[in-house]
Amino acid sequence: MVKKLVFITDSPLNQTLAYDYCLPALAETGWEITVAAVGASDGARLGVTPYRCATIDLPERGAMSRVRRERALAGRLMAAARNATVVYVHGQTMGLRAALLLRGPWRPKRLVFHTSDYYCPHTYPFYSSLEGCLSRRADLYISNEYHRAYMARDRYRIKSPILVVPPNLPRAWPIPPRSESLRVTMSGGTDDAFVLMQHGGFSALRRTPELLLALARLPGNFRLVMTGCDGPPELALQLGIAERILCLPHLAFGHMLQYTVNADAGVLLYANNDFGNFFQGPGRFTEYVACGLPLLATNHTGLQSLVKTYDLGATVDSASPEGIAAGIRELAENPSAEHSPAAIRCQFEEHFALELWTPRIVEAFERLLDESPARLGQPPAFPWMPNP
Repeated sequence: MVKKLVFITDSPLNQTLAYDYCLPALAETGWEITVAAVGASDGARLGVTPYRCATIDLPERGAMSRVRRERALAGRLMAAARNATVVYVHGQTMGLRAALLLRGPWRPKRLVFHTSDYYCPHTYPFYSSLEGCLSRRADLYISNEYHRAYMARDRYRIKSPILVVPPNLPRAWPIPPRSESLRVTMSGGTDDAFVLMQHGGFSALRRTPELLLALARLPGNFRLVMTGCDGPPELALQLGIAERILCLPHLAFGHMLQYTVNADAGVLLYANNDFGNFFQGPGRFTEYVACGLPLLATNHTGLQSLVKTYDLGATVDSASPEGIAAGIRELAENPSAEHSPAAIRCQFEEHFALELWTPRIVEAFERLLDESPARLGQPPAFPWMPNP
């Protein structure tokens, strides 16, 4: 069977690395790949670590009327079903379209569905039903995270193989060198500054209010850098700590890492709002450790296990500003050789780099070329993190 694959998503590839991360491994093993996506031709990954593929730019939200955009997306899905050996559908919203359109004569030879989440059947019963239909029809189901994959398998009665691949950075991703001028900007010119880096702006889900309350309990040399925000949050103004917070706009990924590599610790705080969030090892995890940063992480089961096992930083009760402040002090006042940039980077390369999952990715897609793909009905392989 010809190794011809169309990857299709309505998510913007030019804004994140979190969508097409399985494709480089397939391109290296001879797959003929077409990427159809919003921002496909200037994708963030293609611009830095290119892989062999053709690109088709899909219309962005708001670029045309909703009806015209839906017709364009539907046409692209059905063209992929006609022409490709494997149609690789990424994302929940594209999955809903595929569930409705890729049926009967439009059923592709092989169908892959990749999603980072699943629709709650109580909150979104109709969407959950459609997602279940597509998940059962897929020849391969891919998830970013083990527990969400396990829940989807149970809820949707998935019988096809399940591949769990975290959206981790590869070793090959270039990390910018440290910059004295950026360090001065981030530290506010304070020689003994301890700078926390948070990828993302103000968010209750990411416990930013508690983080700011913790920062207010600490001396002035403790500082915070946040991306994706135009100015300091109102809470920071109320607490009188706005001058200790550097707010950056949405940055291109490589530009963001120029700041990250000059920080002292990365922030991974979360509220316990769902099962997957409690066990996850998010993509931002490796954005920090690839830059050699220790972590200030929530003491949820998944993150705490990773941080403690590999000595990657401190874990705290993210609902407690006092606990967060104590964790920050622990990182700042008790530096260790294990938390040096070189040691953290070494742990990333040995246990968390995306290349460690390459054999699983290639094997799963090669199996799709069999005349009768396996229908296993088994849970995904465990452990899924780290170093499968």
